[in-house]
Amino acid sequence: MKHKIRFIFPRLVGLTVVAGLLSFVIGIIFKLLVAGTLVAAIGTWVLSRMRRKRMLRTGVNPSAGPSHPMSTHGIPAVEPIVPRYPTQAAIVPIY
Repeated sequence: MKHKIRFIFPRLVGLTVVAGLLSFVIGIIFKLLVAGTLVAAIGTWVLSRMRRKRMLRTGVNPSAGPSHPMSTHGIPAVEPIVPRYPTQAAIVPIY
């Protein structure tokens, strides 16, 4: 029995060390991912604040959206296609 313990014990210690190092590396990778996510979130927040201040400084109202989703800066909005005779059934294409 004494010889079996001397045979198994070094392997058991080696396996424990490998498992500990592997869990340590996985923990470090997880912590780096969390830190990267936090840095990206803070960077996005700071950039949005800078963009908002620049828009307010130039006189653009960021809360006022476009009057029509298809119109931009003086280009008229696209008119919808409607049937000429509404009493008749018609296929109206949707763009």
